[in-house]
Amino acid sequence: MITLDDHQAVFELASLDEALDHARSLSVPEVVIKRGASATLVRQEHAIEWLSVPTLSVEQVIDTTAAGDSFAAGYLSCRFCDTSAEIAARFGNTLAAKVIQHRGALIPMEALHDLIARSSH
Repeated sequence: MITLDDHQAVFELASLDEALDHARSLSVPEVVIKRGASATLVRQEHAIEWLSVPTLSVEQVIDTTAAGDSFAAGYLSCRFCDTSAEIAARFGNTLAAKVIQHRGALIPMEALHDLIARSSH
């Protein structure tokens, strides 16, 4: 799990397209690439194509401090419960969208009520 621009920087790749090609070639079972407001990309073992999971548009971004950590928590919690990678990425994107609408890394629990209710069904 990495952002595309971090992947580019870590591996000293010339462009974002080169970074995406490099990530595609990795022999790990699952690769998740966050791209800010652009769709999240997921590639699972033996898949040639990326699964593209759209992010959510929010009315006002207040603070992106915990966006990546929130996505990771949402994604991994779903995957550890045997949820598909696509649903996990949707949940991670939804959680991150909630978090960026509040100041700081910890948001009020009431901001998560609809998300908690939806995930418990």
